[in-house]
Amino acid sequence: MNILIVDDEPKIINGMHNLIEEHFQYLHHVYSVDDSAEALKLIDKFEFDLAFIDLMMPGYTGFDLIEALRSKDLHTYIVILSGYSYFSYAQQAIDLGVQKYLTKPTDPDEIISIVEEVEKNNPETTTFCQYYKGKNPIILSCLNYISRNYMHKITLEDIANNLFTSSTYISQLFKKETGKNISDFIIDFRLDKAKYYLQETDTQISAISELIGYQDAGYFSSSFKKKYGITPLEYRNRNTKQEAELE
Repeated sequence: MNILIVDDEPKIINGMHNLIEEHFQYLHHVYSVDDSAEALKLIDKFEFDLAFIDLMMPGYTGFDLIEALRSKDLHTYIVILSGYSYFSYAQQAIDLGVQKYLTKPTDPDEIISIVEEVEKNNPETTTFCQYYKGKNPIILSCLNYISRNYMHKITLEDIANNLFTSSTYISQLFKKETGKNISDFIIDFRLDKAKYYLQETDTQISAISELIGYQDAGYFSSSFKKKYGITPLEYRNRNTKQEAELE
């Protein structure tokens, strides 16, 4: 998941950032900023599953940031952080579709509980335990990078540069820890995503191809059939028929 933390107190954002990363073994990508203008840039650039936002920010207020999030994505789970418990603030937050209103100082257990809740209820949240049951932070960071960039072209060098290590080292470590080459893992990850789109959405197959990082729909179909033994269309029709029989 992509998680945004916005607060003008460095102690708070650093504490929350480290808490989430360490507790969840670096499974999620956490962006933390103490400047509302920088937060707006991040909101414009990325999609966020969860956002912790301080109301009283210099420049743009927390409400401005929430409105920016809501104008782009209605599904972001938003949590307000505030040193105030004024009813008028809470009411305005409700009007903007904010899910929780936390007063400072925040309880670490409550922060963890919120992240777990979003994990559980987000159908597109990637749980890496199905791919990797280990706890190596480098591999977890690698998986996190792939989950955020699978829709684009990914090279081994891209991953190595992001992790500030060598491509040879990350390639050997990934194979040792997961039993797969990174290139094979990326293919499997993309095709798993394709199954979700085929089963849960009405998105055209050619569009799904692009959504998961395949520019050639024909190559996507052949890759899918090679792995699962049926074409994407056959997979969709089979699951649609099964659902109809259950109704």
